[in-house]
Amino acid sequence: MAFESYQLNLKLTEAGYQKVMANGDAMVSLSYIALGSGPGYSVDFRDTRTSLSNEVVRRQIDSHQREEIVDENGNNLARLDFAAIFSDSSSFDVWEIGFFDEAGDLIYIWSSTDEEYAPKRTHIHLVVAMSQYLLFDEEAANITVNDAGLPFELFLQPLKDDFEEKLALTGIITASSVASLTAKYMQDVTDTQLLKDNYDLFKSTTESEIDSLAGQLELERAQRIAESEAIKLLSAQQFAEQESFNISVTSAIASSAAMGIRLNSSIDEERQARLSQLEDSIIREQMFTDQLQNQQDINIKTLATLASITATSMQGTGASI
Repeated sequence: MAFESYQLNLKLTEAGYQKVMANGDAMVSLSYIALGSGPGYSVDFRDTRTSLSNEVVRRQIDSHQREEIVDENGNNLARLDFAAIFSDSSSFDVWEIGFFDEAGDLIYIWSSTDEEYAPKRTHIHLVVAMSQYLLFDEEAANITVNDAGLPFELFLQPLKDDFEEKLALTGIITASSVASLTAKYMQDVTDTQLLKDNYDLFKSTTESEIDSLAGQLELERAQRIAESEAIKLLSAQQFAEQESFNISVTSAIASSAAMGIRLNSSIDEERQARLSQLEDSIIREQMFTDQLQNQQDINIKTLATLASITATSMQGTGASI
C-alpha cells in the first residue's frame, strides 16, 4: 500500500467560486475526488476549467476531518483533511487532482508542471491524503464534505508509519529530498498566505468601494427625494391654480346664468309692456271706430231730419202759392 500526503495548494475554480463565494449561504458538499494523468499545467484562482484534462479514476471521498480556526485578525477559518483509497487496477502518474461536489461540478483543482503528485500502479492501493485551508469566510461557512464515513484515524497511523519508513530508507528519501519536501511545503504555506493577503486587500478595497458607492447612492437618493418634493410642491401649486381657475370659470358661468335670467326677465317685461300697449292701441282704435260709427249714425240722423224739415217747408211754400 502506498501513502501520499501533501499540503497541496488547491485552487478554487470559477464554478466553485460562483457556488461557494457568490451564492449567499448556499452549502456546497464536496463528495468526489478524481485523479488524472495530465500532463501537468498551471492553475489559477477561479480557474475556468470544468474538468481535469485527462481524468483516469474518480471515487467518493472516504473520510475527512475538520478543524475550526480563528486567526490573529479574528477571521473564521477552517482546515479540511481529506483521505481516499484508490484500489483499482489503473496505472499512471498523478499530475492533476480535482474535487467535485454532489452535482458533479469541479470545485477545487490542483496540478503542477514541476512534478507529479504520486505514481498510481496496478494492484497497489494508493491512499491520497491532503489538507486544505479554507481562508475565506464564505469557504469556511459554506463548504461541507460528504464522505463514505470511514474514521479518519484509520489513515493517520499508516501515514505516520509510512513517512518514518521512508525516512529510514536513505536510498528512497534522502536528506535533500526531505529538504525539498520541506521547501515545497513552506512555499505552499507562503502561497497560501499570499493568497489570503491578496484576499484581505481585495476585501478591504471592496468594502471601501462599497462604502463609497453607498455614499453616492445615499446622495443620489437624497437628491431624488428633493426633486420629488419639488415636483410635489409644483404639482400642488398647479393644482391650486387650476382650482382657482375652475372657481373663476364657475363664477363666470354663474354670473352669465344670472345675467341671462335677468335679460330674459327684462325681455319678458318689455314684451309684456308692448303687448299691453298694443292692446291699449287696439282698444283705443276700437273706441275711435265706435265713436266714428256713432258720429256717422248721428250725422245720418241729422241729415234725415234736415231732409224731412226741408221737405215739409217746401210743401208749406207750395200751398201758399
